[in-house]
Amino acid sequence: MLHQKLIGKAVLVLAATLGTLRMALGLVAWRAENNLEQPQYTTLRTLPGNIELRQYDEYLVAEHTTPPVALRDSTRDGFRAVAGYIFGKNRQQTKMAMTAPVRVEGGADIDADRKRISFVMGSEYTLGSLPRPAGGSSVKLKSVRPHILAVRRFSGPPPSASRVRKERSTILRALEGKSLRPVGGADAAETLVYGYHDPFITPSFMSKPRHSPATSCRPARPHLSACNWRGSGRNEVAVRVEPSSVAA
Repeated sequence: MLHQKLIGKAVLVLAATLGTLRMALGLVAWRAENNLEQPQYTTLRTLPGNIELRQYDEYLVAEHTTPPVALRDSTRDGFRAVAGYIFGKNRQQTKMAMTAPVRVEGGADIDADRKRISFVMGSEYTLGSLPRPAGGSSVKLKSVRPHILAVRRFSGPPPSASRVRKERSTILRALEGKSLRPVGGADAAETLVYGYHDPFITPSFMSKPRHSPATSCRPARPHLSACNWRGSGRNEVAVRVEPSSVAA
């Protein structure tokens, strides 16, 4: 009996120690992710359903295009291709800093259509100064022009295609309710999925207050973002919005 009690206490101590270690690693990961550069935007307003209407500045991406395969397969393959580019598989063998988010752009059906997976490039670069992709690489460099997104944010692991479709439908209903027009129309508008994911569990109490409407999400210091995302796995589904309908 005494032996069993000692074993039980040892198990509890071990569990508590592992929990503390995981929490500490999560705090380290949270601090690291909050130092990653992210695209700059201004929140114009919040729509019903906690959908943010955001005005994004121009930024650069490195992008890989996949065939029409399942969302998770295309994300995995695209991530590998673009991660290889920023970690030195380019003509200059230059290693670049990691940024956030991982961007996935697809059609109205995120599972059925071709997808573009991309990483945001650091703001210190121009299209002319970015390292050239290696010969035979599938990675392309391009500029993303200023645009407006309707964005719905949620926590958790990378979303399934069915979750993305659900969030997209919620966004489209909110836009219709406010007479805002998605680019290309509701049936054809592109779907965007942004992923912000830690390698460890980030404590939910570490989330900062969300910035209020008509305020900017700007770097606190050069090349670092003051933006914050809640939870260990942060996801966003978005649809582009016609600027003329916002201004109307």
